[in-house]
Amino acid sequence: AFHTPFSVTLGGASVTPSAVDIDTATNSGSFDVTFESGLDLDGLSAEAFGLSQPSVTTETAQQDDPNDPSSASVKKNVTLTHASRLSVTTALDTDDLDLFVVYDANNDGAFTNSEIVGSSATGTSNEFVELVRPADGNYQVWVQGWAVAGTPSFELTIDPIQGNDLTVTGLPTGPVPAGTPVTLTVSFSKTMTAGQDYFGELKLGPPSAPTALTVPIKITRT
Repeated sequence: AFHTPFSVTLGGASVTPSAVDIDTATNSGSFDVTFESGLDLDGLSAEAFGLSQPSVTTETAQQDDPNDPSSASVKKNVTLTHASRLSVTTALDTDDLDLFVVYDANNDGAFTNSEIVGSSATGTSNEFVELVRPADGNYQVWVQGWAVAGTPSFELTIDPIQGNDLTVTGLPTGPVPAGTPVTLTVSFSKTMTAGQDYFGELKLGPPSAPTALTVPIKITRT
């Protein structure tokens, strides 16, 4: 038996507000968030992603080869640029659909089973895949009919939080002592359509864990 003594110091961190929901009559603006840690940190990192909108479509399923995800009859291209996450869901009360996300890592234009980076294959048609901080590049969403009778319609939601419409200022250049509030300013600038919602995220934390905390952002153009 080997015994290795060690010690660890635990502490919490918070960010206020925990979520941002803004109504605006203009295409630009800003808001503040305040971070505070219960431990001394060697620094603070923060990065904002967005603004973007989900895609919700109605697709038609059919029976595919259950042993071959690439036989999926529904395939949708997605290009990600500076994304904090990609969430994909299917919704259908009958049959059995499986969901796959494929990343063209070698950028050869071909999407193969060996490039699957996320999957959801339950015994239902309500599947969910989420990629956190996915690499930039080209992706495909595959919806495979694993056990399907006829050609039922289902809802497919592809929701990438991505873009460079948000910027963060006010980051400290050195260590952050415990109990010291740090206020950051997040600015947004994007041509938006009145009556629509746009989504983003702020990720922040110490340099060793820069995505430890997440602040979801929703901006409604009035």
